[in-house]
Parts: sequence; C-alpha cells; structure tokens
Amino acid sequence: MFKFQIITLFPERYNAYFSTGLPHKALLNKIIDYTTVNLLDYAIVKNKKKKIDDKPYGGGPGMVLRIEPVDKALNSLKEKFPVIAMTPSGLPLNQNILNKFYKKLLEKNIFGLTFISGYYEGFDQRILDYLVDYEFSIGDFILNSGDLAILCFIDAFCRLIPGFLGKKESLIEESFNKSIGESFLLEYPQYTKPREYKGWKVPEILLSGNHKLIEKWRYEKSLDRTNQRKKNILDD
Repeated sequence: MFKFQIITLFPERYNAYFSTGLPHKALLNKIIDYTTVNLLDYAIVKNKKKKIDDKPYGGGPGMVLRIEPVDKALNSLKEKFPVIAMTPSGLPLNQNILNKFYKKLLEKNIFGLTFISGYYEGFDQRILDYLVDYEFSIGDFILNSGDLAILCFIDAFCRLIPGFLGKKESLIEESFNKSIGESFLLEYPQYTKPREYKGWKVPEILLSGNHKLIEKWRYEKSLDRTNQRKKNILDD
C-alpha cells in the first residue's frame, strides 16, 4: 500500500478526489491510502485568532506562510515519509521525472509521501530549506494554492502504482510512455462509434483489421502529434 499524507487548509478538496473514480476504487482495494492534516489545527493563536501567515521581512505585498505551524503539523504525523512542496521554482514535472522518482522510492523501500500545500505569497524559505526534501513544479503559471498542484502530482503518480490501473497496457500506450531517442511521444488519436458523425469519419485504416498497418499508422500519428506540439499555437 502506498500512503499519501497532506498538510492543507482544505482537507475537503482531497476527500472529494479520493471519493470517486479510480482513486476511490484503489482506496477500497487498499492499494493506496491518504491522510490529511489541517494546518489550522497547528496555527499560532493571538487574540483568539488563528494565524499561519505573516508579512514578509523587508516589505512587499501579500503574506508568507510561517514555519512554526508547518513544523508542528509535520511532527504530528506518526509515519515519516519524504516531504514534497509544489513550488514555482521546483523541478518541472514530466513523465520521465515521475517514472525516475517512483523508481527511486521503490529502491529505497519508501511507500509513502508527505505534501505541504502552499498559500498566499508562498513559503517562508526556511520551510523549503529545512523541512522539505523535494520541490516540484507542474508548470510556469500561478495557482491560488498548492492543493491543485498536489492533486495533479498524486493523480499522475498513482498511475504508476501496480494495481491502480485496470490494465498494464493502459499505462504503456499513453502519452510520454513511448520514446524515440531522447524524446517522448504523444499518444496517437483514438476513435470509437459511430463510424461517421456530421460527416466526420473515422479513418478507414482503423476499420481495416490489418493490425500491422494500424500500428504503423498510429506510430506515424504519434510522431506528427509530437512534432506539432513544438509549434506555438499563439503565433498564428
């Protein structure tokens, strides 16, 4: 069983995710498990108000997440796993990085991860320097909190765990799991019934029954998609 521990202001966001679809099925089958810790339970109380953030030293806009509540929340966890923060400066995630990270954890017999969700203008740097083991990023854009980034990581990571997906082939055939040289290929286009809709037809080769030709067509389409992705759609 692989375990996820999440320190967050919004446990309900994770409860919603794990209550449906494949994550819920994996929970029932004891393939994965999760625990949430509400950061507010470890807030600093001043004048009967709970506080987890403060103004940045040196001035500047917004508020910064304080280190004390995060440290106390981490210490409350009975099981100690590598700690991850999703940050703009973190290592950009791709399928290759995710595969290597998962393999590294298995080699060290590590079957759990702890996440700290960021808020406001970000973390006090000492959280990242002294309490966090890994920083990852899901892209060069800004979110309102780290919760969605954490869920993206968990969703992608879970697919690598044996038993989470129904078939191993489902993972092998997906985008970024096949490569040519150093480049990972996008998945080929997929079609289903009806054969024609509003004049839009399924490619005839997929209806031919010739599996060698279909495999060749899919490979060529994967190459086309991968090359097309390099073009900037905003340049038009």
